Amino acid sequence: MREEITELYATIPTNKLSIAARESDCEIRFAAHYYDVRKKDKIIRMSLMHLHYGYDIIGSFDYYFDAVIPYESAGFLITDYSTPRYHDVQNFELMPIFSTHWQSR
Repeated sequence: MREEITELYATIPTNKLSIAARESDCEIRFAAHYYDVRKKDKIIRMSLMHLHYGYDIIGSFDYYFDAVIPYESAGFLITDYSTPRYHDVQNFELMPIFSTHWQSR
């Protein structure tokens, strides 16, 4: 029975994502409306509606994290794409960019 449960658990998408995260020295944490991909003291926060982007976030963590200026909370630097918001884009001082597309829908 234990073997059957282990095989079933391996088919759950969030488990496969967690395994991919561990293989890339990342960690995944789930909350009610978002999930965090954490790498050391850096966190990328995504809406649960965009769980399918998880593999891209894990595989290109630095690209997505460094795209905008993160905020600090509880000793972590957080880049939050979980809801529509203004982002200060790295090396673009003209104005903040309001994201409403893939990050939050």
